[in-house]
Amino acid sequence: LQTLSSQTVGILSGIEEIKSYQVQAWAIAEFEAPNKAILQRSLTLARIRTLVLPVITYTDRIMKVMILAIGGTYLINQQLSIGELTAFLAYATLLAMPFISMGMVFSAYQTGMVSLESMRNILDQPVEEQERQHLDAPERIGLFRQGIEVRNLSYRYPDNELATLKNISFSIAPGQTLGILGKVGSGKSTLVNCLNRYLDVEAGQLFIDGRDVTTLSKSDLRSAVRTITQEPFLFSDTVANNIRFGAAERSEALSLETALRQGDMLDEVNLFPERENTLVGEKGILLSGGQKQRLSLARAMYTPSKLMILDNVLSAVDNKTERYLLDQIFNKLRSDCTLIVSHRASVLEKVDHILVLQDGEVVAQGSHQQLLQSSDFYRETFELQREGGEP
Repeated sequence: LQTLSSQTVGILSGIEEIKSYQVQAWAIAEFEAPNKAILQRSLTLARIRTLVLPVITYTDRIMKVMILAIGGTYLINQQLSIGELTAFLAYATLLAMPFISMGMVFSAYQTGMVSLESMRNILDQPVEEQERQHLDAPERIGLFRQGIEVRNLSYRYPDNELATLKNISFSIAPGQTLGILGKVGSGKSTLVNCLNRYLDVEAGQLFIDGRDVTTLSKSDLRSAVRTITQEPFLFSDTVANNIRFGAAERSEALSLETALRQGDMLDEVNLFPERENTLVGEKGILLSGGQKQRLSLARAMYTPSKLMILDNVLSAVDNKTERYLLDQIFNKLRSDCTLIVSHRASVLEKVDHILVLQDGEVVAQGSHQQLLQSSDFYRETFELQREGGEP
């Protein structure tokens, strides 16, 4: 049933692609396979129950008939009294009920074992190490006053022989914006996941205000860091609740209208059937890719943060919208430090400093103008994208 459920969700989620590629026959075949397997198992179980359950059900009556037949003979021959025969019948009834229940217990046991296996897949997941002592409120508020520094950061995934990141070093001072440019697979997302500690880094590689990040609890760090990705997760809720995201009572929160305006979503939301109270559907399925990205930006701007990480958040918007959102990011983004990750050089023109990543290494760095002179890759990327192409 778990396989069938996953198969059903996958097919329904990809219904547009199935129709686009005209592979309905394949989808039906994929859907029928687990159904046929379940049908065969159900028929086998039905056959077993047809044979076993009647035997178990009539055991009580069969035992009584046998006791009456044999006991009656003994009674006639005066080898057994009427009281003893009655006692045998009572004991037979007491013994039959547990025997009948065994079939039900066995069936429940089999069902329970299947459910237990599904639960174990969740319960046996590795547990994060016990968090270190939480910072008190003043210390938490003061995080990133001196910025963030990365020293020779390297990272290798457990299943890979080669390192994904190799000796990455940079720093972001308060009020500074750092850009990272790289092709797909250059290590950008891995670097982002190291900064917000979705991936664990070794001691001595990542520092906040001169303090090793491994001495901070992950909850303290993540309360100060906000990460917005190119595929943001939206809850099956209203536009307003997806932006407020549990922060409506915070005194420093913007008004909902201001956040929507800064995310370039106000005009479109006003056209929705119920405006900001319109449901966005499961995972934001009722919104386009660009709308989801802009809604996530509005959510990011709703409350301030210490470090804002924007990971390819403008990949699904047009050039006009991109220019407007970049203006909002550079002029109105409320964060002490900002990191913008992109494979589009045009997004990084106004940042203070840019790192160019290739195969997990920093191959060039500097301002936009400096990199146009010193980095062939950066210059070619910028020129190709300016002409409307992609590298």
